[in-house]
Amino acid sequence: AGQEEQFTMKKRGAKSANKSAKRSRRSANRTALDRLRAELKEVEDEQREARKALEEAQKNIKELDKRKADLRAQEKKAAAAVQIEELDHSREANATRECFLTRLPRDLWDVVADKVDKNDRAAFSMTCVLFREIQREKVKGKRWGPLATNLNTSCTFTCSWFEFAAQLPCCVLKNLKRLVKMAARQNDPITLDHLKDLLAPSRLSVAEFLREIAKGAAWGGHLNLLKKMDSAKELNINALELCRSAAAGGQSHSLDSRGSRLHSRCIADNRLRQHQNFARRR
Repeated sequence: AGQEEQFTMKKRGAKSANKSAKRSRRSANRTALDRLRAELKEVEDEQREARKALEEAQKNIKELDKRKADLRAQEKKAAAAVQIEELDHSREANATRECFLTRLPRDLWDVVADKVDKNDRAAFSMTCVLFREIQREKVKGKRWGPLATNLNTSCTFTCSWFEFAAQLPCCVLKNLKRLVKMAARQNDPITLDHLKDLLAPSRLSVAEFLREIAKGAAWGGHLNLLKKMDSAKELNINALELCRSAAAGGQSHSLDSRGSRLHSRCIADNRLRQHQNFARRR
Protein backbone atom coordinates (compact mmCIF):
# COMPACT_ATOMS: atom_id res chain seq x y z
CA ALA A 1 0.00 0.00 0.00
CA GLY A 2 2.90 2.35 0.76
CA GLN A 3 4.49 1.71 -2.61
CA GLU A 4 1.20 2.40 -4.37
CA GLU A 5 0.86 5.71 -2.52
CA GLN A 6 4.43 6.69 -3.48
CA PHE A 7 3.79 5.83 -7.15
CA THR A 8 0.57 7.81 -7.07
CA MET A 9 2.36 10.83 -5.59
CA LYS A 10 5.08 10.68 -8.20
CA LYS A 11 2.49 10.43 -10.94
CA ARG A 12 0.62 13.44 -9.57
CA GLY A 13 3.88 15.40 -9.31
CA ALA A 14 4.79 14.61 -12.92
CA LYS A 15 1.37 15.72 -14.11
CA SER A 16 1.65 18.93 -12.13
CA ALA A 17 5.12 19.61 -13.60
CA ASN A 18 3.84 18.97 -17.10
CA LYS A 19 0.96 21.34 -16.54
CA SER A 20 3.24 24.08 -15.24
CA ALA A 21 5.62 23.59 -18.17
CA LYS A 22 2.75 23.83 -20.61
CA ARG A 23 1.52 26.99 -18.88
CA SER A 24 5.03 28.47 -19.15
CA ARG A 25 5.27 27.62 -22.84
CA ARG A 26 1.83 29.09 -23.50
CA SER A 27 2.79 32.25 -21.65
CA ALA A 28 6.07 32.51 -23.58
CA ASN A 29 4.29 31.93 -26.88
CA ARG A 30 1.69 34.55 -26.03
CA THR A 31 4.44 37.01 -25.13
CA ALA A 32 6.31 36.31 -28.37
CA LEU A 33 3.08 36.60 -30.35
CA ASP A 34 2.25 39.92 -28.71
CA ARG A 35 5.78 41.19 -29.43
CA LEU A 36 5.55 40.14 -33.08
CA ARG A 37 2.13 41.76 -33.43
CA ALA A 38 3.48 44.98 -31.93
CA GLU A 39 6.47 44.96 -34.31
CA LEU A 40 4.16 44.20 -37.23
CA LYS A 41 1.97 47.12 -36.26
CA GLU A 42 5.01 49.39 -36.11
CA VAL A 43 6.14 48.22 -39.53
CA GLU A 44 2.66 48.78 -40.95
CA ASP A 45 2.57 52.27 -39.43
CA GLU A 46 6.02 53.06 -40.89
CA GLN A 47 4.93 51.66 -44.26
CA ARG A 48 1.82 53.80 -44.17
CA GLU A 49 3.88 56.89 -43.36
CA ALA A 50 6.39 56.01 -46.09
CA ARG A 51 3.62 55.62 -48.65
CA LYS A 52 2.18 58.93 -47.58
CA ALA A 53 5.64 60.56 -47.90
CA LEU A 54 6.09 58.90 -51.30
CA GLU A 55 2.77 60.25 -52.51
CA GLU A 56 3.74 63.72 -51.30
CA ALA A 57 7.15 63.38 -52.98
CA GLN A 58 5.54 62.29 -56.25
CA LYS A 59 3.19 65.20 -56.01
CA ASN A 60 6.11 67.55 -55.37
CA ILE A 61 8.01 66.02 -58.31
CA LYS A 62 5.09 66.67 -60.61
CA GLU A 63 4.86 70.26 -59.40
CA LEU A 64 8.62 70.72 -59.85
CA ASP A 65 8.44 69.23 -63.36
CA LYS A 66 5.69 71.63 -64.25
CA ARG A 67 7.63 74.56 -62.79
CA LYS A 68 10.75 73.42 -64.63
CA ALA A 69 8.87 73.30 -67.93
CA ASP A 70 7.52 76.82 -67.32
CA LEU A 71 11.00 78.13 -66.45
CA ARG A 72 12.46 76.40 -69.51
CA ALA A 73 9.93 78.09 -71.75
CA GLN A 74 10.67 81.45 -70.11
CA GLU A 75 14.40 80.81 -70.54
CA LYS A 76 13.94 80.15 -74.26
CA LYS A 77 11.96 83.34 -74.66
CA ALA A 78 14.55 85.34 -72.73
CA ALA A 79 17.42 83.80 -74.74
CA ALA A 80 15.62 84.60 -77.99
CA ALA A 81 15.08 88.18 -76.85
CA VAL A 82 18.77 88.50 -75.89
CA GLN A 83 19.85 87.09 -79.26
CA ILE A 84 17.58 89.53 -81.07
CA GLU A 85 18.99 92.44 -79.05
CA GLU A 86 22.57 91.31 -79.67
CA LEU A 87 21.83 90.89 -83.36
CA ASP A 88 20.33 94.36 -83.53
CA HIS A 89 23.31 95.79 -81.67
CA SER A 90 25.69 93.96 -83.99
CA ARG A 91 23.85 95.25 -87.01
CA GLU A 92 23.99 98.79 -85.67
CA ALA A 93 27.70 98.44 -84.93
CA ASN A 94 28.32 96.99 -88.39
CA ALA A 95 26.30 99.76 -89.95
CA THR A 96 28.34 102.35 -88.07
CA ARG A 97 31.56 100.62 -89.06
CA GLU A 98 30.40 100.29 -92.67
CA CYS A 99 29.50 103.98 -92.70
CA PHE A 100 32.98 104.83 -91.45
CA LEU A 101 34.77 102.42 -93.78
CA THR A 102 32.80 103.38 -96.86
CA ARG A 103 34.03 106.94 -96.61
CA LEU A 104 37.12 105.74 -98.41
CA PRO A 105 36.86 104.57 -102.04
CA ARG A 106 36.47 100.87 -102.68
CA ASP A 107 39.59 100.80 -104.86
CA LEU A 108 41.64 102.11 -101.96
CA TRP A 109 40.50 99.22 -99.75
CA ASP A 110 41.50 96.84 -102.54
CA VAL A 111 45.01 98.28 -102.38
CA VAL A 112 45.02 97.98 -98.59
CA ALA A 113 43.91 94.36 -98.84
CA ASP A 114 46.80 93.59 -101.18
CA LYS A 115 49.17 94.75 -98.44
CA VAL A 116 47.68 92.43 -95.82
CA ASP A 117 49.91 89.52 -94.83
CA LYS A 118 48.73 86.04 -95.78
CA ASN A 119 48.39 85.03 -92.15
CA ASP A 120 46.20 88.09 -91.45
CA ARG A 121 43.75 87.64 -94.31
CA ALA A 122 41.32 85.57 -92.28
CA ALA A 123 41.12 88.24 -89.57
CA PHE A 124 40.84 90.91 -92.29
CA SER A 125 37.87 89.16 -93.92
CA MET A 126 36.05 88.78 -90.57
CA THR A 127 36.25 92.48 -89.75
CA CYS A 128 33.14 93.56 -91.64
CA VAL A 129 30.93 92.71 -94.60
CA LEU A 130 32.91 95.00 -96.90
CA PHE A 131 36.20 93.26 -96.17
CA ARG A 132 34.51 89.90 -96.55
CA GLU A 133 33.31 90.86 -100.02
CA ILE A 134 36.80 92.05 -100.95
CA GLN A 135 38.26 88.76 -99.76
CA ARG A 136 35.72 86.74 -101.79
CA GLU A 137 36.43 88.75 -104.91
CA LYS A 138 40.17 88.25 -104.55
CA VAL A 139 39.79 84.51 -103.98
CA LYS A 140 37.40 84.26 -106.94
CA GLY A 141 39.80 86.19 -109.12
CA LYS A 142 42.65 83.95 -107.92
CA ARG A 143 44.54 86.93 -106.56
CA TRP A 144 44.36 85.34 -103.13
CA GLY A 145 44.66 81.69 -102.27
CA PRO A 146 42.55 79.91 -99.66
CA LEU A 147 42.59 81.34 -96.16
CA ALA A 148 45.28 79.42 -94.28
CA THR A 149 47.97 80.11 -91.69
CA ASN A 150 51.50 79.49 -92.91
CA LEU A 151 53.74 78.47 -90.01
CA ASN A 152 56.88 78.52 -92.12
CA THR A 153 57.18 82.30 -91.95
CA SER A 154 59.00 84.84 -89.86
CA CYS A 155 55.71 86.00 -88.31
CA THR A 156 55.21 85.57 -84.59
CA PHE A 157 52.04 84.26 -82.99
CA THR A 158 50.56 84.89 -79.56
CA CYS A 159 50.15 82.32 -76.81
CA SER A 160 46.35 82.44 -77.10
CA TRP A 161 46.58 81.72 -80.83
CA PHE A 162 48.73 78.64 -80.18
CA GLU A 163 46.19 77.39 -77.61
CA PHE A 164 43.33 78.02 -80.07
CA ALA A 165 45.12 76.18 -82.90
CA ALA A 166 46.10 73.24 -80.67
CA GLN A 167 42.50 72.69 -79.56
CA LEU A 168 41.07 72.57 -83.07
CA PRO A 169 39.55 69.10 -83.71
CA CYS A 170 40.84 69.10 -87.29
CA CYS A 171 44.44 69.72 -86.21
CA VAL A 172 46.32 66.58 -87.32
CA LEU A 173 49.51 65.19 -85.85
CA LYS A 174 51.73 66.86 -88.44
CA ASN A 175 50.28 70.29 -87.69
CA LEU A 176 50.61 69.72 -83.94
CA LYS A 177 54.32 69.06 -84.38
CA ARG A 178 54.65 72.21 -86.48
CA LEU A 179 52.91 74.23 -83.75
CA VAL A 180 55.39 73.03 -81.13
CA LYS A 181 58.30 73.65 -83.47
CA MET A 182 57.05 77.17 -84.25
CA ALA A 183 56.62 78.01 -80.54
CA ALA A 184 60.19 76.83 -79.88
CA ARG A 185 61.42 78.88 -82.83
CA GLN A 186 59.88 81.96 -81.18
CA ASN A 187 61.64 80.96 -77.93
CA ASP A 188 58.42 81.37 -75.96
CA PRO A 189 58.64 79.24 -72.77
CA ILE A 190 55.16 80.24 -71.56
CA THR A 191 53.57 79.02 -74.79
CA LEU A 192 55.61 75.81 -74.65
CA ASP A 193 54.36 75.13 -71.11
CA HIS A 194 50.74 75.65 -72.22
CA LEU A 195 51.22 73.39 -75.25
CA LYS A 196 52.79 70.72 -73.06
CA ASP A 197 49.72 70.72 -70.82
CA LEU A 198 47.43 70.52 -73.85
CA LEU A 199 49.30 68.04 -76.05
CA ALA A 200 51.77 65.87 -74.11
CA PRO A 201 51.15 63.02 -73.69
CA SER A 202 47.46 63.06 -74.68
CA ARG A 203 47.98 63.88 -78.38
CA LEU A 204 51.78 63.90 -78.70
CA SER A 205 54.25 61.68 -76.92
CA VAL A 206 56.73 63.39 -74.63
CA ALA A 207 59.61 62.28 -76.86
CA GLU A 208 57.97 63.77 -79.96
CA PHE A 209 57.16 66.97 -78.09
CA LEU A 210 60.78 67.41 -76.93
CA ARG A 211 62.05 66.52 -80.40
CA GLU A 212 60.02 69.29 -82.01
CA ILE A 213 61.17 71.78 -79.35
CA ALA A 214 64.79 70.94 -80.13
CA LYS A 215 64.21 71.29 -83.86
CA GLY A 216 62.48 74.65 -83.41
CA ALA A 217 65.20 75.91 -81.10
CA ALA A 218 67.86 74.89 -83.60
CA TRP A 219 65.87 76.47 -86.42
CA GLY A 220 65.56 79.77 -84.55
CA GLY A 221 69.15 79.70 -83.27
CA HIS A 222 68.17 79.75 -79.59
CA LEU A 223 71.31 78.39 -77.99
CA ASN A 224 70.02 78.99 -74.45
CA LEU A 225 67.02 76.72 -75.00
CA LEU A 226 69.21 73.98 -76.46
CA LYS A 227 71.63 74.22 -73.52
CA LYS A 228 68.73 74.08 -71.07
CA MET A 229 67.36 70.94 -72.72
CA ASP A 230 70.84 69.41 -72.91
CA SER A 231 71.48 69.99 -69.20
CA ALA A 232 68.09 68.45 -68.34
CA LYS A 233 68.91 65.46 -70.58
CA GLU A 234 65.87 66.22 -72.73
CA LEU A 235 67.81 66.68 -75.96
CA ASN A 236 67.24 63.12 -77.14
CA ILE A 237 67.19 63.84 -80.87
CA ASN A 238 68.95 62.49 -83.93
CA ALA A 239 71.93 64.66 -84.94
CA LEU A 240 70.85 64.83 -88.58
CA GLU A 241 67.45 66.30 -87.63
CA LEU A 242 69.16 68.96 -85.55
CA CYS A 243 71.49 69.77 -88.44
CA ARG A 244 68.68 70.07 -90.96
CA SER A 245 66.58 72.26 -88.66
CA ALA A 246 69.50 74.58 -87.98
CA ALA A 247 70.47 74.61 -91.67
CA ALA A 248 66.88 75.42 -92.72
CA GLY A 249 66.93 78.49 -90.49
CA GLY A 250 70.49 79.42 -91.30
CA GLN A 251 71.44 79.04 -87.63
CA SER A 252 74.34 76.59 -87.75
CA HIS A 253 76.01 78.34 -84.81
CA SER A 254 73.23 77.11 -82.53
CA LEU A 255 74.79 73.63 -82.55
CA ASP A 256 78.16 74.68 -81.17
CA SER A 257 77.18 73.42 -77.73
CA ARG A 258 76.60 69.93 -79.11
CA GLY A 259 80.15 69.51 -80.40
CA SER A 260 82.19 70.27 -83.49
CA ARG A 261 81.02 67.08 -85.21
CA LEU A 262 77.42 68.24 -85.25
CA HIS A 263 78.49 71.69 -86.36
CA SER A 264 80.43 70.28 -89.29
CA ARG A 265 77.55 68.00 -90.26
CA CYS A 266 75.21 70.99 -90.17
CA ILE A 267 77.45 72.95 -92.54
CA ALA A 268 77.79 69.95 -94.88
CA ASP A 269 74.05 69.35 -94.87
CA ASN A 270 73.38 73.02 -95.53
CA ARG A 271 75.71 73.03 -98.52
CA LEU A 272 74.06 69.85 -99.85
CA ARG A 273 70.60 71.40 -99.58
CA GLN A 274 71.76 74.57 -101.33
CA HIS A 275 73.25 72.49 -104.14
CA GLN A 276 69.99 70.54 -104.51
CA ASN A 277 67.92 73.73 -104.58
CA PHE A 278 70.25 75.20 -107.21
CA ALA A 279 69.96 72.05 -109.33
CA ARG A 280 66.14 72.16 -109.11
CA ARG A 281 66.05 75.77 -110.26
CA ARG A 282 68.15 74.94 -113.28
